[in-house]
Amino acid sequence: MKIALTATFTFFLSGCVQSLFPWLSDETKAADVPLSGIWQDQGQAVAFVTEAKDGDHHVLMIGGDRQGLTEGRWTISLHRLNGTLLMNVGPPEDEYSGDEALLPGYFLFRVELAEDTAALYVVNEESLDDRIKGTKLNSITDEIGHFKWTILCSPTAELLPFLTSQLQDDSFFKAEPMFKFERIDELAPPFEGLDFDAPTPGPPGVQSAG
Repeated sequence: MKIALTATFTFFLSGCVQSLFPWLSDETKAADVPLSGIWQDQGQAVAFVTEAKDGDHHVLMIGGDRQGLTEGRWTISLHRLNGTLLMNVGPPEDEYSGDEALLPGYFLFRVELAEDTAALYVVNEESLDDRIKGTKLNSITDEIGHFKWTILCSPTAELLPFLTSQLQDDSFFKAEPMFKFERIDELAPPFEGLDFDAPTPGPPGVQSAG
């Protein structure tokens, strides 16, 4: 499977772990957790999240500034595994996610979610090689320019036992969040005044109003 990875998420590639297959299965979905709305991360990114359908949310995410906005569309799902809230981020249903580079991958985050705030913690890539030694997991490491990332190639059925065992170690995820989102009623700078398509699968269409 390949997905289009937009510039909104290119910083993921620098030391970010991806998986060719979903990290989690439908059985662990936490469909009861409210996530829809507009979420903004300290002026760096804004995410428009739809109501869940079968536990999946469609997301339109915009990053950058008014001189250079980038955007991407994703499908996300929340999961509970051994008491830990996790987020699986993958391609939308039609596998369209923007206009940059084609790269394989699902992302995994640990989530700290309050009523109107969400902190997302990415997998700690620095210790991943040691963690997968002695397991049956297959992985590759690649790089484009100064971007370097690890891709796990094993199916979900093999990822789940590995992930379950690693959740016992707090250092499996990075200590600092990659995103700190706040749910908002109106767009704040630099995204105020944007006109955007609804976050459903398909080519994005965000433009500055006026």
